[in-house]
Amino acid sequence: MRVVVLRKNSLLLLVATLVPVLCLWTIFGSNLVHLVAGDGYKTVKQVTEDTNNDGTKETINVRADLHKKTYWVEVLHEGGKTYVLKPDPAIGWLGIYEEWYPLNITVLDVNRDHRAEILVLGSHSHEKPFHLFRWNPEKQRYERLFSLVVTGLDLHDVNGDRVPELIVVQRIYGTGYEYLAYQWQKNRYKVINYSLDAGTRGFAEISLLLEYLERPFGGKPVLPQEIQDAIFTERWNGSPRETRRLCKKFENTISIQILNYIGEDLEWGQHQLPEQNTWRFQLLLFRKQGVSLKHEVVEAEFRTKLVNPQTGAYRIDRITFR
Repeated sequence: MRVVVLRKNSLLLLVATLVPVLCLWTIFGSNLVHLVAGDGYKTVKQVTEDTNNDGTKETINVRADLHKKTYWVEVLHEGGKTYVLKPDPAIGWLGIYEEWYPLNITVLDVNRDHRAEILVLGSHSHEKPFHLFRWNPEKQRYERLFSLVVTGLDLHDVNGDRVPELIVVQRIYGTGYEYLAYQWQKNRYKVINYSLDAGTRGFAEISLLLEYLERPFGGKPVLPQEIQDAIFTERWNGSPRETRRLCKKFENTISIQILNYIGEDLEWGQHQLPEQNTWRFQLLLFRKQGVSLKHEVVEAEFRTKLVNPQTGAYRIDRITFR
């Protein structure tokens, strides 16, 4: 048997070599292995919270693939089992990762049902994915309760029940912003309020018209001539029958609400602004029938027309219902 004797200088050299490696492993852990191996994996954020109500805190790692620029979330339980949070079983990541823009993650009983949720807001400066997961003790896994690509996110109590709703802001490029309030109902989030903030291409005229068509105490709407001149084109105002037909349709309508923005169709011409724009909405109507209150959902199209290219003024030229 051959015996190898380390001299003092060799031993000091070995120690000096190993110490930095051990320090790097202590600081970076498995990240170092992945980065050296070339797969580019990195833990970009780590939190420890009790996610399954067992009294023990789990380790939650937000992992990123620096090559593919994607990220996902791993939850390590005390027994050593790791759960990967996915928006879909066929997809192994939650969104696009940008090193220069922060990822946000927190654990919070946001709907106050005494079960903690994991909230993850993606890494992007404009639209970013928002995911909400919760532990299912019966199925022994984390389930996705909510996923949506958002421009912004807030938590506010809309209806005064002391449970915050998810207030989602979504940008509609070239039009404005949608604001949606999601309420926790029967083990899922459901939209309870919708509003659209758009000041372009005739939307202000559509909003004003809907206000005048509402009759909180019932009866037939009345559109003063100055209002008609402010919101309708000359072609529309040249045909009083269209206004009479519109007012008849909304008789005894006490409330009109834009339930959903469906989309727009732009028609371009010789100007920098669209010559015409067809807005499509779902409207929620509440009507008075005797002493009863009935509701109806209708799809409406409002065609607005450019009447002044210098000021960018639009007027309503046609309204159709489906």
